Amino acid sequence: MGMVLDAFASYVQNMLTEMVSEEVHMLLGVGDEIDKMHTKLRDLKNFLADADRRNITDKTMQEWMAELKRAMYEAADILDLCQLKAMEQGPSTVDVGCFNPLLFCMRNPAHAHNIGTRIKELNKKLGTIKERGDAFNFINLGSYEDRNSRVRATHFGIRNCETSGEFDRSALVGEKIEEDTRAIVDILVTEKECNTNIMVVAIVGVGGIGKTTLAQKVFKDEIINAEFDKTIWLSVNQNFDKVELIKTVITLAGGEYGGGTALAVLQPILTTTMKGKKLFIVMGDVWSPTTCLDVLGSHLANVVAPGSRILVTTRDERVARGMKAILPYHRVDKLEEDDGWSLLKNQMVEWEKWEWEEQVQAFPVLRKLLLKHCKLMSLPPGLSSQAKVLNKLMIHFVQGLTYVASFASLVRLEVGPLLDLERITDLPRLQMLTIDCCPKLKVVEGVPALQTLLLYGGNMKTLPEYMGGINPRCLELHCSPALLSSIAAGLSGPEWDKFSHIEHVKAYAREGDMVKKWYVLYTANPYNLETNVSRSFMSAGTLSCFEGAQRFESVFKMTRKTFDYICNLVFGPSMEDMDSYTFVDGRVLCLEDRVAVALIRLCSSEPSDTLGSSVGVSESTVLLIAEKFVDAVLERAAHHLYWPDSSKMDKTKSTFGKIHNLHNCCGVICTTHIPFGPNCDHGENGRILMQAVIDPKMRIVDLELNSRDSITQLSILQKSRLFNECQKGGLLNGSKLKVASDGSEVGEYLIGDAGYPLLPWLLKPYQEENLSDSKEEFNRRHSAATACARKALVMLQEKWKFLQEDVWWPENLQTRFKMIDACCSLHNIVIDMDDDAEMPITNAKDWNYHQQVRLVANEDAVRARDMLSGYFSARRSSKSGVSPVDAEEDHEVAASGAGDEDKEQEAQTGTADEEIIV
Repeated sequence: MGMVLDAFASYVQNMLTEMVSEEVHMLLGVGDEIDKMHTKLRDLKNFLADADRRNITDKTMQEWMAELKRAMYEAADILDLCQLKAMEQGPSTVDVGCFNPLLFCMRNPAHAHNIGTRIKELNKKLGTIKERGDAFNFINLGSYEDRNSRVRATHFGIRNCETSGEFDRSALVGEKIEEDTRAIVDILVTEKECNTNIMVVAIVGVGGIGKTTLAQKVFKDEIINAEFDKTIWLSVNQNFDKVELIKTVITLAGGEYGGGTALAVLQPILTTTMKGKKLFIVMGDVWSPTTCLDVLGSHLANVVAPGSRILVTTRDERVARGMKAILPYHRVDKLEEDDGWSLLKNQMVEWEKWEWEEQVQAFPVLRKLLLKHCKLMSLPPGLSSQAKVLNKLMIHFVQGLTYVASFASLVRLEVGPLLDLERITDLPRLQMLTIDCCPKLKVVEGVPALQTLLLYGGNMKTLPEYMGGINPRCLELHCSPALLSSIAAGLSGPEWDKFSHIEHVKAYAREGDMVKKWYVLYTANPYNLETNVSRSFMSAGTLSCFEGAQRFESVFKMTRKTFDYICNLVFGPSMEDMDSYTFVDGRVLCLEDRVAVALIRLCSSEPSDTLGSSVGVSESTVLLIAEKFVDAVLERAAHHLYWPDSSKMDKTKSTFGKIHNLHNCCGVICTTHIPFGPNCDHGENGRILMQAVIDPKMRIVDLELNSRDSITQLSILQKSRLFNECQKGGLLNGSKLKVASDGSEVGEYLIGDAGYPLLPWLLKPYQEENLSDSKEEFNRRHSAATACARKALVMLQEKWKFLQEDVWWPENLQTRFKMIDACCSLHNIVIDMDDDAEMPITNAKDWNYHQQVRLVANEDAVRARDMLSGYFSARRSSKSGVSPVDAEEDHEVAASGAGDEDKEQEAQTGTADEEIIV
């Protein structure tokens, strides 16, 4: 228990240090008391190692440590609350240099009094614990971390691992290893003047750096095996058996020792066996300079044939010097970064079965083990039986592992992300368990000593079922806002039975960069539940409750899964503290109700007063909630509408190639009119011109808005950031497409209709009559892709009817722009949620995703389009010089984009032709 308690004490001290550095204790006006707590905890921590040593037999000591542990938990709870309250208050408007804690307490008397009182009481308790501890006359043995580092250093000095001449070729990587092998082989086979028949070559380097691997490579080299009569590998190590090594040399040199074990019998046999033979002997892991004499005898040089060699590996240069190895010694330095990464990938990425050797001398003293970034179907049985003092196991990013079980000594376990893990069982001494993103984990049992559980899952909607079957003393949970709301409901919430039996619960939901923006702090005895989640967030939505999925989707134009995602997405400042927004009957609208009202407003062309009456709220409430919702979407959904980074753009180009055979195309640029109704700008109708770039999944990846009366398709393009960046070569500068055997290439490009200018990065269809077959083929593919883009804009305005004519719009122009922007983000979210694998990350990317700059000014747009059309035509019509895969792909894609389907797409979008320009 001492190790965990020591770690927990360090955790609390780190919190205190952080609070001091951030002046949180000053904000709360309890600086002196926090400083006292820091001092007392530091003093107590210094004696934990001696306390744990005596805890084995001393019952009184056990009680003392249990009391200290309870105090530690209480300290952590108080400090967590202290930090959270200070974060809620935010930076003081008063100059920090003259900040008076009393002034803060006067502004926050309830918080300051509560926290201050609890800290004072805890300080008294710590003082009593320290006084009781003085009676034990503790010795300051230092922290466990320092002590364990000394123990590890001592243990690792004892090494008795046997090496072998066999090697795994997958472990040999990089040009450096090959170069070193060739250099050593050249030295060994080169005739050199020396006073004896045998020459010693040394490989020197620290442990674990690759000396044995290099020696194995040399030992198996074809030149070496052709040069010498016999090759002999001796694994010497520190505690070698002299008799066994002599027997090995006799056998490998072609002799027989006849069962003799006495040195007096074996030495003559050894001499006779080696006489006249040209030998190559590798002595691995040598610790003493006299080893060679001890094993092979002083007369070895006079027995073997001239040109014999000894290759020795050692950590100590003095060993090489004592064995009279030639200079310079070959030193093994650390692997280059690329070689090291290649070695790790070769050894671990395909590591599906752990080949276990029963006799692994290092594992009986192993205390900590980290496994990560590999494939591992199961942990070997030998690990738990051999590593008898293993107390910390960390497993991260391991594929295929389904269970962790049966480690008798394990005290701390960290797992995740592990997508395949299903069970954690039979860990009788486990005290601290961390679980991070293990979606298939259903069983946690056989952990009777569990004290602390840390559970991470930002998308977790409910607590795992296994929570009801385990009884940790403390739970720290990082979860979704929806789950936190359920926990905050306490006894009336659906999660109560899963956590109410736990003594201390700390649950958090993040907002942006603030990991602990929302919190619930719960104590079982005496009962206490503190939270900053408002009551309206805890309510179940009434407007979004429908029995059937079909009814739900018909109202909100999205699945329930997408609706829940949007609720979690907008959970933040823009949508909080809205308890004053109620139904007409006085009931408070919860978060789901507010999202429902906003979506209904954006999905409908009905007047706001009519919509308000249909859902039971006032017209002003509808408009205010919609405005707040739009702000929240723009603030938190930027990662759904942004110019793709290089990896996403590669996928976009690949998809355009597969669907439309438009290889290296990055998008379709379109322009459409968004009308706004007569109830703003003194009753005059108007329009907003929207320019968008559409990807092959019908997502909007770039957006430009302009409301000037004189704005045209050409002028909005030329005024856009997209145009300026592409003209400078800052965008569309990824990999080029080779279109001819002479090496001609075409860069990345967008396509647009005839109203756009022909540019190196913007290709429009051919307009002249009597087009060649290649130009007709280009136009056909161009038309198929632009038809899909037109359909995307039709879908946008059909789904979000707020963008149609005769709908009320706010007078403020920027508010109108924000609403259009929000609808485009929601359009993308609906598409993204249908493809979980393509869900974007939470940070939008920079436009300049390539380091190089494309020299657009040096490119000929007409020639580029002609080369591209010729390339398309050649791929479609050629029967020779094209792989079967390419021919088949071209045939399928051409069929999918031609004929009746083109006509059908044009018919579907024909009604919008007056409004949409492509």
